[in-house]
Amino acid sequence: MGKLTFVSVPLIVVLAILCSEGSANAADATINIKAYIDGSDQLIISRNMLQWHHLTNAAVGRWGGSNEPTIISSTLDGNVVMNQVQWIPDWPQSPPAEIRYSTFSSIFTDLIPNVPPEGGIITDVNVTPIVCRSHISLAGYDQENIVVTFDDEWVGGPAWYEAQINVRMTPEPATLFLFGFGGLALLKKRRV
Repeated sequence: MGKLTFVSVPLIVVLAILCSEGSANAADATINIKAYIDGSDQLIISRNMLQWHHLTNAAVGRWGGSNEPTIISSTLDGNVVMNQVQWIPDWPQSPPAEIRYSTFSSIFTDLIPNVPPEGGIITDVNVTPIVCRSHISLAGYDQENIVVTFDDEWVGGPAWYEAQINVRMTPEPATLFLFGFGGLALLKKRRV
């Protein structure tokens, strides 16, 4: 019968193991946004939050007295986690006001999955227009935030726009180190 003994392992070896595990813990999220756009608006995504930054013409969902929802769907590693959830953003004025000035909407705080996850970072973002009569583009992103521009500078009122936002996320190495700290001493079975 063997007995267990602790073997000391250099810290650099533990860090190499933990960092290689980080790539295995990478996640792919897809956020699908459908919105009624007139003019130019930016969608800000951060953790579990979405917020519109309205720039020109009528605010998202507002035109001709309407108050249309932003429709949100999402997946994590191919598994559906949100399916056509409707969010009607609050703006500084109630309908029928079209909000024809630069301002921010209320914040939606129920986005699943968190983008990025707690302690994680965003490593890559791609935006694909699905329905678009003018253009949808990635305005930019950093390790914690994504901004997508929806532009409808078309004469003649609003249109429904739809975009698919693909996000690659990984845990931070520091987070991996904390979770794997117990790996400083590895068990080795020795025969007696």
